[in-house]
Parts: sequence; structure tokens; C-alpha cells
Amino acid sequence: MQQGWPAPWLGFDEAFLARMLKDEASFDRALEDSGIEVHVPRQECTISAEQLQGLDGLYEERSESGRPVSWGSLVEELRGIRRAVEAGAVVKIEGGQSLRTWQDFYAWAHGRYHALEDGYDKWIGDDG
Repeated sequence: MQQGWPAPWLGFDEAFLARMLKDEASFDRALEDSGIEVHVPRQECTISAEQLQGLDGLYEERSESGRPVSWGSLVEELRGIRRAVEAGAVVKIEGGQSLRTWQDFYAWAHGRYHALEDGYDKWIGDDG
């Protein structure tokens, strides 16, 4: 309201965003004076060989009885990669392929960590 921008009770978010994106000056003012933060997602990211080695280590780690001990952590890491792909980011695997779609991600994850699907109750496709 201090800016003279519309501030309806209903549809405030839409009105604010429309005004904020109206021109560059409005965008700058909104960022400087409103207290909001704008987070722009990455369009691509790379999983380094070192990061991949860490994921593989989580998959391979076993207890003395031979049972997996770090699959929960691995699944959470893989879900993060899946979410990035679902958000439209291209995830590049160092020295390998690029994941652009959910199907690309699934084929890569299932091919590399195939035992998770049958051996872990909360698999990478299940956020519940």
C-alpha cells in the first residue's frame, strides 16, 4: 500500500505479482522494499564423480550381517535429484548422461541402484 500498488483482500498474490512484474523499476522496488526473496532455480547442475562415488558408497554400505545400512540416506539424495529433474533442471552425470525427464532419471537410478526398488519400502518415487 505504501507504494500505491493495489492490495485487494482477494487475489492479493496475483495482483502483487502482476504489479511487481510490470516493469523493471517495479521489480527492483518490490525486491528492495517488500521483504520478499526471489529464488531462481538452476537450469542445470552436475553430479560430480566424487558425489556419485558418495551415492554408490551409500548403496554398497552393509552391516556385519550384510544388510544395507544407508539406503534411507541414498533414497533422500536420489529424491533430490528427481525433484530437480521434475522442476525442469537438466542434471548432468559427470562422464555420463544427462537427465532431462523423469523417465531419464528413473532409468539411470534404477539401472545404477536396482535393488532399492524391491529392497527398500520407501523408494525414490514415493515421497509419502
